[in-house]
Amino acid sequence: MPIRHRSATSYHGFAQATLLAGPIYVISLGIVTWSTDMNAPVQLPDDWNWIAALLPLAMFCIAGGALFSILPNLIGLRAMMWLGSHNPGMQLPVSWGLAGALSMAVVIGLAEPDGIVSIPGIALAITGTVCALLCRRGVSWEECPPALGR
Repeated sequence: MPIRHRSATSYHGFAQATLLAGPIYVISLGIVTWSTDMNAPVQLPDDWNWIAALLPLAMFCIAGGALFSILPNLIGLRAMMWLGSHNPGMQLPVSWGLAGALSMAVVIGLAEPDGIVSIPGIALAITGTVCALLCRRGVSWEECPPALGR
């Protein structure tokens, strides 16, 4: 008889993943864009007025990212908790990271049916991976005693 596990979460990892989804996407979009042409120098303006624009941009990223990520994060969290309670291999962080990347790959495949993955698609896959790993932080499993009579 296979050993069953009971899962529990405090949802703090889910809250972190939901609030950080927008900033993670913007940062990964910048990294992926820069990595396509690494010969181009990154030049910042001489004046420091652009820093004042970062706070409203960060707040917009947090609000927009939370709006778009709350449902996928919640569905993914509950699904991976259920899978982890039935298969101990699905409790590993690598399983969660792959699940986040593959779930975003489905979205990318639906959004880009011609098969050419764009820079925003790669940034979305990175965001899915990091959000899945953040959701995993708040989850723990414990072994259930075998049920009598089963």
